[in-house]
Amino acid sequence: MVLILDSDTLEGLGLEFTIHKYQPEEEVTQVRTVAQANERVASVGIEAISLIVVDIHLDDEDVLDFVEDIRKAKYKGKVLAVTSLRSSAQFKRAMNLNIDAYILKDDFLGRNEACLAKDRKWAEVLFK
Repeated sequence: MVLILDSDTLEGLGLEFTIHKYQPEEEVTQVRTVAQANERVASVGIEAISLIVVDIHLDDEDVLDFVEDIRKAKYKGKVLAVTSLRSSAQFKRAMNLNIDAYILKDDFLGRNEACLAKDRKWAEVLFK
C-alpha cells in the first residue's frame, strides 16, 4: 500500500496515476493532514505500507515530525518527500530521518512520468 500525504488534490492524483501506471495492483490512499495519515497508519498497520509520499509543507503542519514518528515506530518502507521548499535546513533534517528521495516539485511533477518511463529503476527503487 502507498500512502500519499499531500494537501493538493491534483498533485496527489498525478502521483496516484503515475504509481498505478507502473504498479497497477498497488493500493493508494491519499490523505490531506498529518492527523489523517496517523489514522490511516493506525487502521492498516505500519507494516502494510510500502511507500509513504509526503509533501513537507502542509499549511501549519510539520510533516517531518510525522516522518520522525513513523521511523521511531520502526517503519521499514520507503519515504519519498515531494516539496516546493528550497530549504537546506529542511533537506538536512529530511536526510537525517533517512528519507529515501527528496524531490522538488517544480523539478519533478512536470516530468515525473517521463523520468519513470526513461529509467525504470525509479519505479523499482520506490517499490522495493
